[in-house]
Amino acid sequence: MSDWTLQEVDDVQIFKGYRLPATASTRWLIITGPPGCGKSTEINNLGGWPEEGFLDLTESRWWRSPVLRFCPRQVHLGLPFRGHAKALTLFDEEWLRAKPHPHLNLSRIYLPPSDKWRDRYVFGFLLPSAEEVFAARSERAYRQSHLVDVKLSLERVAAELDTYHRVALQLHRAGLKIFVRDEYGGPPKVFETEMRTIRSPWDSEPPPQRPLIGRMLEMLAGTSSPPIIENLEETHLHGKQMRIPIELLPVELSLGPQKLCMFSEFPLDDSDHPVTPNLLIFDPEQYADQISGFVRLQSGGRIRIGKGEADRLITPRLPTNISSRLSISYDGTLITLADLHSPSGTIVAPAAGSQTTNPLRKGVRERRTRIAHILGAPVEQWPAEEALANLRDVNQRLKSQRFRPSDDRGHPGGLVELPVEVTPVIVGDLHGNLDNLLSVLSANRFLDELEQGTASVILLGDAVHLEEGDLEDMEDSIAMMDVLLRFMQVFPEHFIYLRGNHDSFSQEIMKGGVQQGRVWRKRLMEVRGPEYVQELQLFYDRLPLVATSDDFVACHGGPPLGRVSRKRLINLYRHPTLSHQLSWNRLQKASNPAGYTNREIRALKQAVGLRRSDPLIVSHTPKHGSDTVWLDHGGIQGHHIVHSANRRNVAVFSRICGEIAPLVYPVQRLVEWKVDGV
Repeated sequence: MSDWTLQEVDDVQIFKGYRLPATASTRWLIITGPPGCGKSTEINNLGGWPEEGFLDLTESRWWRSPVLRFCPRQVHLGLPFRGHAKALTLFDEEWLRAKPHPHLNLSRIYLPPSDKWRDRYVFGFLLPSAEEVFAARSERAYRQSHLVDVKLSLERVAAELDTYHRVALQLHRAGLKIFVRDEYGGPPKVFETEMRTIRSPWDSEPPPQRPLIGRMLEMLAGTSSPPIIENLEETHLHGKQMRIPIELLPVELSLGPQKLCMFSEFPLDDSDHPVTPNLLIFDPEQYADQISGFVRLQSGGRIRIGKGEADRLITPRLPTNISSRLSISYDGTLITLADLHSPSGTIVAPAAGSQTTNPLRKGVRERRTRIAHILGAPVEQWPAEEALANLRDVNQRLKSQRFRPSDDRGHPGGLVELPVEVTPVIVGDLHGNLDNLLSVLSANRFLDELEQGTASVILLGDAVHLEEGDLEDMEDSIAMMDVLLRFMQVFPEHFIYLRGNHDSFSQEIMKGGVQQGRVWRKRLMEVRGPEYVQELQLFYDRLPLVATSDDFVACHGGPPLGRVSRKRLINLYRHPTLSHQLSWNRLQKASNPAGYTNREIRALKQAVGLRRSDPLIVSHTPKHGSDTVWLDHGGIQGHHIVHSANRRNVAVFSRICGEIAPLVYPVQRLVEWKVDGV
């Protein structure tokens, strides 16, 4: 039976000529639906509140909105869509102009926490057939009475109705009172689907509570002796613990309506041999739908779901104030799951069906094949003539870029302003490690959304010049530039390269006693010739140095020490000192007393219109050690370093659940790819 199967309501009441469910109180009646479905007519005939209301279903506690104090009334729904941080209505320009229309993200809809609120309101969804609505709105368009009917199409009407159908079904499943009219003035109908799938975890009666201190001491001391499960079957934990060997993964966890998956990840050591597996925890539905986060536990790691930052990185569907409390710890062999007397308990079960394939790995091979086809050649140095032609093409494209405001010469300026609906994928210094770049592009849904134009890769410069090994070897750097230029050809608006201090032929570039800028120029003259060197210098000169959006700012080195403003950042060609500092500056410390401080960080954020709490992401100065990302560097909140040249793990920053957060992936050896596959 289809989830959208409707049946007429048997028990109805007649109110001012309209049939309503007998249990529906007009005091709490809300009429909604896409444009042209008869909302105004029904409200007028019911004698309801004359003004239209707006209800944002992505807002916490929308059920307490003042809009709902005046019923019956019609409301337009603010709905969550992929790639849009804020809710949209179906007549917002962002929704109307998008081709195809943005994908509805039902997981971001907040649901009332108790039957008190679910039983109060009655939502009437007016959803006639697309043909009926299109005919009615075409008549309105002829009269030019509603601007929303401009450029109307049957396809658009069908998409609008489909969106509201899905929202109605979601609210019905959550236990709200829903009825549907699928024809103008028709009888009220209800979904035949049971109201079971999205019951909130806080609905059930909490179990009897033992003293908190006793439970904590028991768990800390390990006196509860959780059993080791060798053959896992569906188990309902309620204030109990269990241990499972990592060999039993994948496992599905149900915390009320929220389902999470646990998979193992086998990283490689320096000899490319598997070592102790990691534990990955994520929301499979969210991960299959969009760029999403996850939590990785290494041996000795522990997190608590329902309390802390990890929740928001895994999924936006776990409310921070009321959610199950589940502790997960991992010792490299056994996984300990402890339900801390959560309201609904935790269901632990073997992953079934499609969940047995790790979504974090699913599709990676297919993305690798797509990347190989994009490159159009083995991942190695290109013939000199072809490389020069590609470089000239990119330089031509850099003369006009969509997200770069023009400077006072009419050229693209030094600042990239990314729209908030475009998800950033911020990659730090690569320093010739092509494996790292290709590992990023084959992970998550970065490539998918790059192809769709809903994500942009932002490289923070210094893609060339090795940091270890033979520092005079430039072959990896040449191959890296060939690949980067190809991606900049294919995705000219969404593959963004910020200039770093190594993006130069300057003798000032020194590493381990090697003048890498000079060696770089010499080697390119040998294998590519003077025209290529000249064009690459032009490429460097045309690169931006700063990227920003509504919730981050990024550059290679650090904020400048002098006066900074948006206008100056756009007109960097007039401020060479400013340009130099953006690519060379480092944080102030004892060994660098002339470096930048929190004051300069705040000034840069203010220049691009950000809040103090929004992050600045830089790459130029990694800390010692084997890490690839450092948060709140120097004790400065929101000052993050991402260095993507680590040969074992590569980090990026992206927007996860509405927040800029780091993601770390194991580096895969990919440079042997060929055009015809992996």
